[in-house]
Amino acid sequence: MAIAPTQPCMCPPVALTLQQAQETLDTGSVPTVSVWQRWLNRWWQDLGSGEFEPIEDLPHLSPLLAVYAKSSLGIALNLRITTDEEIHQFNRDYRNIDRATDVLAFSALEAIPPGILLAQKAAEDPEEPEPIELGDIIISLDTAKVQAQRLGHDLTLELAWLSAHGLLHLLGWDHGDRPHLEQMLTRQQTLLTAANLGKVNWGALDIADLGYD
Repeated sequence: MAIAPTQPCMCPPVALTLQQAQETLDTGSVPTVSVWQRWLNRWWQDLGSGEFEPIEDLPHLSPLLAVYAKSSLGIALNLRITTDEEIHQFNRDYRNIDRATDVLAFSALEAIPPGILLAQKAAEDPEEPEPIELGDIIISLDTAKVQAQRLGHDLTLELAWLSAHGLLHLLGWDHGDRPHLEQMLTRQQTLLTAANLGKVNWGALDIADLGYD
């Protein structure tokens, strides 16, 4: 349900840990830590504000948002840029899918009961609150390059697109069917637009061909 537009909250900055597989270090094509940080901060400001209900936009955090203002919440996540070979291994070992993919997200909040999440937050020092650990996003640079070419945009936009997809998964978004996938991809585009990153023409291709896991 839509609500009246509001200004994005002044939330704490996102705490980011960035890793790159050794094979991706010499490409010169991966954004710097400060660029990733800028994107994530802008998206975190945008999520759960404006036309999007927080409880729908931030499903895993909805128990906290029933008690705490979003402006008092900070988040942390890990981002790893890797190869098709390594992401294939992750996909096989953790999801039983024996192939490479574009992006994987492993949510730290998925299995935490709401009561425990609230108890953890209540036990914090209110003067020095800890960021909420969302989990891990893993992106294959190899597949990102191929998909950027197929979709007709540059690699930077593709990496932003995939990281936005991973972030939504960490926050509780999912796409068990085509309508939910289309809804999620549309939300990704609003995040990219908010950060002045351009438009991904995903509608020009059959969604089944895009490989968004």
